[in-house]
Amino acid sequence: MFALYKKTLSEGKSSYNFVKEVHLFGRHEGYIPLLLGSQIPAGQSEPFKWHLDVEAGLARQSDVKGNALVIDVMPKNKEEAFVCELAEVWGHSDYGWTPLMFHLRGLIVFESLEGIDKNQFGRNKTDTDDPIFSMMYLRGSVKDGMIDGPWTPPGPAINSVFLWPTVFRHFYTEAEKVIKGSSKKK
Repeated sequence: MFALYKKTLSEGKSSYNFVKEVHLFGRHEGYIPLLLGSQIPAGQSEPFKWHLDVEAGLARQSDVKGNALVIDVMPKNKEEAFVCELAEVWGHSDYGWTPLMFHLRGLIVFESLEGIDKNQFGRNKTDTDDPIFSMMYLRGSVKDGMIDGPWTPPGPAINSVFLWPTVFRHFYTEAEKVIKGSSKKK
């Protein structure tokens, strides 16, 4: 499940309050293509390496009532919770496809659901599991400075990401920056 949350910072603690369920994918309703669409250079086509700072992107949207995209990784699990904030997304759009790498902040990571309200909770920065990375790919790309194609996962038949060396190097380089930056903060 993907959701928009109102995020409030106070004295080293972030409070998260559920606003509404949303879509991350899909050309017309997904937050990733929505946020990316506003930063594609005019005339840009494939190949296109890009980066989204999700919090900054949400702050630029006048219709957004929250400022965090949250992923409930195990929404049907009745015993444990695994809830992450989507911090950043990198993509490499080419050949009509876009492999993605997510930088996630683990807010509630494999914790018992006892006493946890996933609609309203708080976390100290020191209690977050950051960074966590995840990868996937979407059918869709960019063409002439616009989002092109459906921007949806390919379906249940293929669930792995195929990365050629140049694309893999791009993601590796970006992940290294995040890892090095997070180790300086600790």
